[in-house]
Formats: sequence, C-alpha cells, structure tokens
Amino acid sequence: MMHDTDGRYPEMSVGVRPGRASRLLPALLASAAAALAGCAASSDRGREGIRNELSDAEVERVRSWSDMAGRHFPTYVEALQKFGSRSPADWDEGERILQLVERLFDRPVEPMLRKALHDESPQVREAARKALARRGELYRLWMELHPKPEELEARTDEARTAARSARYVRWIKTRESMIALGDDAAALLIDSFLQMLPRATPDEQMIIRDELKACGPRVIPVLAAILDLLPREGSMPLRIQCMLVLAGFADLPDAEATLRRCSKGNDAPTRKMVAEALRAAHGQRKSGAPRAILEPMLREDPAWEVRAAAAQALGEIGNPDAVPALLDVLGHCTLTAPEDRTSLLKFIVGALGLLRSRTAVEPLIRVLETEMNPDLRRNTLKALNRITGQFFASAAEWRDWVGRPGNR
Repeated sequence: MMHDTDGRYPEMSVGVRPGRASRLLPALLASAAAALAGCAASSDRGREGIRNELSDAEVERVRSWSDMAGRHFPTYVEALQKFGSRSPADWDEGERILQLVERLFDRPVEPMLRKALHDESPQVREAARKALARRGELYRLWMELHPKPEELEARTDEARTAARSARYVRWIKTRESMIALGDDAAALLIDSFLQMLPRATPDEQMIIRDELKACGPRVIPVLAAILDLLPREGSMPLRIQCMLVLAGFADLPDAEATLRRCSKGNDAPTRKMVAEALRAAHGQRKSGAPRAILEPMLREDPAWEVRAAAAQALGEIGNPDAVPALLDVLGHCTLTAPEDRTSLLKFIVGALGLLRSRTAVEPLIRVLETEMNPDLRRNTLKALNRITGQFFASAAEWRDWVGRPGNR
C-alpha cells in the first residue's frame, strides 16, 4: 500500500470477516482479504473478553475516512495512541482529539469503545482503553509501511538509494511488530504488501516477496484466493508475484494443493507460471514437492511451452530423481506437431545436461542418430559434454567412446 504523492492514504481493510467481499483491491484482493480474515476469525474462536475485531461497519468507516480525509488519518491514530498511556489526563486528551476527528470526518468515531470507557465496570473500561490503544498501535504501524515525505521528495540517485534502504529496514521492523500484534494486524500487513507488489520496482518486488514469505503460512490462503480467481485484464503482474511467493511454500500441503490446481487449470499462461515460479523458488534445492507438481505437467500438459517450462524447472532445481520422467518423455513424446515436439525436446535434453546423469548418455546419443534439427542436435551435444566432460561432433564418435571399457 503506497502513500499517494498528495499525502492522502489509499483505502485499507482490517479484520474482514468470512464471506465478506472486500473492495480493497479490484476483484483479486477482494477475495484474498476475505479468505485470510476467515482463517484469522476461525483461529480466534473461543477467546474470552472484549475482542479487538473490527465489525463490517467499522471496516467501511475506516475505508471511508482514509479515502475522504486521508490527511487527517494520522490525527485519528494519534488520538488512539493516547489511550496507551497510564495517565487519565492522556485519555481525556485522546477523547478531545477524537471529538475533533469526528468533526473533521463528519461521522461518529469509535462510539462503542468510547461508550465503554465510561462503563460502571472497571474491567470493561480497562478493556475498552486497551482496545483503543491497540488499534492506535496497529494503525501507526500500518502508516510505517508508507514512504515518508522525505523519501518521496528524494531527487538524486544517492538520495533515492538511501530512501529505499531506510524503507526496507522499516518494513522489516514493522512486519515483526505487526505479526506480534496478532492475526488482524497480520492480515492488514499482508494486504498492504500485496498492494505494493504490482507497482514496485523489480528490486522492491524481491524484497516485498521476502517480507510476505516471512509472514509465514498465514499468507498462503490469501495467495490461493488470488490465484484461484480467473485471470482478468491487468491482473497478471500481481498473479506472477503471488505465484513466486506461493512457490516458496511448495513443501507445505496447502500451498502444494493450490499449485497443483493452477498447474491443471484452463489458462496456459498460469500453468506455465507455476513451472517458472517453482524454478525460481527452488533452484538447486533438490526439493521433492516441486517435482511432484512438475512431472505431471511435463508428461501431460497440452501446450508444449508449459511442458518446456516444466522440463527447464526440473533441470534447474537439480533433483536427480527427475531423470526418469525426462527420459520417458524424450523417448515417447506425445506431441503430434513436429515443430512442437522438436521445441520440447530441446528443453528436455538441456535439463538432462543440467542433471548430469550418466543414464541419459545412451538416450542422448540416440537423439543424435535420429534427429536432424540443428538446434536440437546442438543442445544434445552440449548435454553430453556436461555429463561426460567429453566432446565429439557425431553420434558415431560418441558410440565409439561409450563402447570403450569404463565409459558406460
């Protein structure tokens, strides 16, 4: 969630309840916010006492405030923070500021909690005060995710670099603090980072993805909700970033299930994106979960580009257990179009070369004996060189070398 250049804050959502269609982001993040809030709400069942959960009406009110009078939002947060003090004088000051905020916003501000502040029960009054203070801390941290005015005003490369560094450090500290506050704060944090992703620079996207992954498995339902929606115009940048984050959790059942669904969907670009995200997230990790997703794609996907992406991912991940599947498709490719078959085989022989398995030498020599495409033959020779450390220009020379004692 970025701070607009005119000083206004965009819309925000906190603690959206299950089944509610959030309008925080166009269509995609709507379901995501609701999905995460559903998980958060279910995990809170059974807790006693006054809960710091925002109602639907309160969520709408916060959105309206931040949209209509964003420049006054820090004043609202300042008022809430007054209730974190142990001094009744500060609480009175907080109430006076909230009254001012009511006039600025032209609507009631925290009416139920402010009423509870004057309840006959000391326990109710204390619970209300703590709830107001906690909201103030949550919203203060939320504002810390936005660039500071001096960062927005940076004009030189040196100043921009310093501003980015300061913002990254602040993101890490804010993420740790918000997660410590509980599920509703984590939901707001994830919401904010997801809104930043599509418009961030590539370097920033990498850092934001790391921050989302640091939020732990609680981010998986949000990513799944976004990716399970049908692609829409303009949605691909966010989908790509979400897939890259989700792929980092491929070893967890919920994430693997979502990746499997995406790998079998009707949208070819999304299926290809699964393979590319797994390759990026698991390069040289020899993880088993990506192989379980990628091998069916390699064998069964109707699009050669998706199969090729799966082959490339299997090669770069580096798990030698993928060799049998690659050899099976190399010898029994089911693609009927000759150009598609040749294009796929180029990637398969490249993956076999990366995996450096001696069992692939004989099948690769057969490719040299049967295939005439010059690019495919070139890739095959490179793969044989990677595996054996030898280089010969023809299938006959490779046959002669393999036939020598100790070379099999």
